[in-house]
Amino acid sequence: MAIGGFRIMDNHFHLREDGMFIDAVKIFRKAGGDIINLVNLPDHSLPPDNYYEKIYERTLRIADAVRSNTDVDVLLTLGPYPLDYFYFRDNNLDPIKEIIRGIDMLGRYCDENLISAIGEIGRPHFEVPDQVMKDSNLILEHGLEFAADREIPAILHTEDLDDRTMNEIRSMAINSGMKPSMVIKHHASIQNVSKPMGITQSILATRPNLRGSIETGNLFLLETDYVDDPQKPGKVIAPDSVPRRALMIKGEYGDNQKILSDIFQKLPSMIYGKEHFEA
Repeated sequence: MAIGGFRIMDNHFHLREDGMFIDAVKIFRKAGGDIINLVNLPDHSLPPDNYYEKIYERTLRIADAVRSNTDVDVLLTLGPYPLDYFYFRDNNLDPIKEIIRGIDMLGRYCDENLISAIGEIGRPHFEVPDQVMKDSNLILEHGLEFAADREIPAILHTEDLDDRTMNEIRSMAINSGMKPSMVIKHHASIQNVSKPMGITQSILATRPNLRGSIETGNLFLLETDYVDDPQKPGKVIAPDSVPRRALMIKGEYGDNQKILSDIFQKLPSMIYGKEHFEA
């Protein structure tokens, strides 16, 4: 079902067993999608004991269910969510220690070749006290060092980045030993795509975002950040948005083969390995 001869990937897709779950993937597939990068969701309704074991194993179970019930390929991204900081703090636990433990636990999943990236790691997307930002940067640096050691991409959840903070992230990546291109800015803006500073940018698959990002002439990935919340259907955007944008490219752009190749083959092959993206 490749569109334009390319396998269509949503770079950031969440699922919940109490949400649309497999039906959301079937909607994605029916629209022409081929691959989802499944990213674990936090669940702060769980008790903190063995928190990450529960989150990671749940996400592995969800990935297995998708593979068993659809022909959609699943890449898997596991890692602590930046707002887990407040969850552990509110439970009278050391958030730095707990989140770093959650990162280090990923070694087993790397050894078993179960994951394609770590994430979404990073820092809060809203203003926080200086100490929280300092602690979050320390955790982020540890995550980037882990990713560098394991030669695996890292997907970042951060505040909106301007040129200064994008350069800060780039420096953190380089200091950790990572190639900046292996760091993926989730929820990137058109401005980020226009000045990527070596970081890989992943944008929400809205029509304005897509058109603006194509105009920059730079590489980027597409994502929905679909959350599968039963109380908020379609959050963040609908699960079929990425293949629908691929069809938009095919219908509206004369150089659609190059654009589709850049988004769905060239860049993701560099990040995740070309074996996933050969139609």
